[in-house]
Parts: sequence; C-alpha cells; structure tokens
Amino acid sequence: MISLFFIGISNYDLLLRMFTELNLTMTEEQNSSSISQIKEKFGELRVYFDAEHSSKVENILRKYQEESSITCEKCGSKDKAFFTQCEGRIQVLCFVCKDLVGAVQIKSPYLKSFST
Repeated sequence: MISLFFIGISNYDLLLRMFTELNLTMTEEQNSSSISQIKEKFGELRVYFDAEHSSKVENILRKYQEESSITCEKCGSKDKAFFTQCEGRIQVLCFVCKDLVGAVQIKSPYLKSFST
C-alpha cells in the first residue's frame, strides 16, 4: 500500500497525469515493475520503482518531478511558485500560499534558477 499523506494537494493532479502516461508507456513495453515509493523530497515529487525501467519511463518521471518544482503544493498555481521553508520542511509555494503558512523563501536546493 502506498501512503500519500505527506504529498501536497496539488501534486495529486500531477500524480494522476503521470500515472496515466506511465501506464500507457509501461503497457507498450510490457514492463511489470511496480512503484515502491512516492514522496516529496526537497520540495519535489519523487516516484521510485522496485526494478529497472526504460529511458522513456525515466523521462516521464523527470518531467513530472520538474513540473512539481514549479507548481505550488497548496493551490497548484504555476505563477511564480518557488522553494520555501517552514517548520524545517522545504515546499514549493506561490506568494499567496507562502504568506498563509508563514513560510520563508529560500534558494533552490538544486541551484536551478527560478524566477520569483
């Protein structure tokens, strides 16, 4: 069983779209590996498999991981979402949600340049 308790609400939409795309790709490849873990790590959505997977699957995972790094976890806005820290947890939030939860904007843990 996979627990999605610690995943921001807007990441459920990302997961649904990712699973749809993964299902099509993995069915075409007749791949039988399964997901072993879903979590947020340093503000990004991460999905791990129990076995090796193709570069197509890896590209899909990377695409949604990158999208999660620019999507507000609370409301799903992509309008100037950025990395924040609140109570020791790194999150991606927009200006409105950042102020609502009292988070502080931080530099990307990946040293990418994000506009703010």
